[in-house]
Amino acid sequence: MTTNIMPSMTISEIIAALSDYQEGELPRDALHNAHQQWANCWPELKAVMQEFINNPSLLSEAQSNLLFMGVFLAVQQQEYQAYPLLVAICDRNDEYDSKLEYIFGDALTELFPSFLYILSQDDIELLNQLIISQNSGGNIKSATMYAIFAKYESNQITRNKLAQLVRAWLDLFRTDESEASALFLASLAESCIDHDLQEFKLELVRLATDFRIDPDYISPMEIDDWLPMGHSTIEYGFIKTQFNVIEELSNWAAYCTPEENKIREAELLEKLTELRQNSSELFNNMDNLQDDWDYDIPSLPYVAPAKIGRNDPCPCGSGKKYKKCCME
Repeated sequence: MTTNIMPSMTISEIIAALSDYQEGELPRDALHNAHQQWANCWPELKAVMQEFINNPSLLSEAQSNLLFMGVFLAVQQQEYQAYPLLVAICDRNDEYDSKLEYIFGDALTELFPSFLYILSQDDIELLNQLIISQNSGGNIKSATMYAIFAKYESNQITRNKLAQLVRAWLDLFRTDESEASALFLASLAESCIDHDLQEFKLELVRLATDFRIDPDYISPMEIDDWLPMGHSTIEYGFIKTQFNVIEELSNWAAYCTPEENKIREAELLEKLTELRQNSSELFNNMDNLQDDWDYDIPSLPYVAPAKIGRNDPCPCGSGKKYKKCCME
């Protein structure tokens, strides 16, 4: 029986490998060595985080790649010194084609709630400051709010404290007509429903009918129906309490070879075919919706071509970056 032994790398080799993005290749050796030599790697990663905070427009492509990997590694290592740095990194515009979105893409919505939850420990104040900041975008505000709700789920804050925060957020954002506010309030409404904070129902319904809540995210009818999900975001897996970089990025299409992506495509098509056979009524209803609403419902999931780069828009038309596309 043979065992795979990761080759030892110097700090400069690790940093160089993490800075050099190659399509279809995950720098496993560098990530493994960064984990093993964290005490020496952290100052290098901390420095690039600080450079982004000082002036994100000056970061090179290599530095951007290093920042991406550095944040992921800091969360994996539970490097709590990174917490105020991550908050400062997030305290800015996160719209499409912003520097923050360019580097982190869909991770802002899918992983940053977990990142902020893990690194913040028992500190709620910095998270709250990020939500009420005039600089942070709607995606970051929502991600931070999800992290705070997860603190409630894990008994790190009381229900009364959570309700106080929600009350303050509603008071602050109810007159804000920005897209960031509408997105945040939509996420907040969803979380209030999921955690059954009934005392805010009427106000959220009013905000929704006054178009203060993004209707593409959650409708006034959904808020009025008020159907709690019955389980926590931690139980569901949306909020991770631990994080492994290699395990996570191994599932991203941008870090898989064309051959691996083809295998995944075949598996997806097989699963969808089986679903069609076992749930014909569901797909018939989808076809009826397509006729009634006059838009295309794809019969098969779109799989992005392997040539697309990590920071390119996914060709599926979602508007999201390919670095975590619909292939996952």
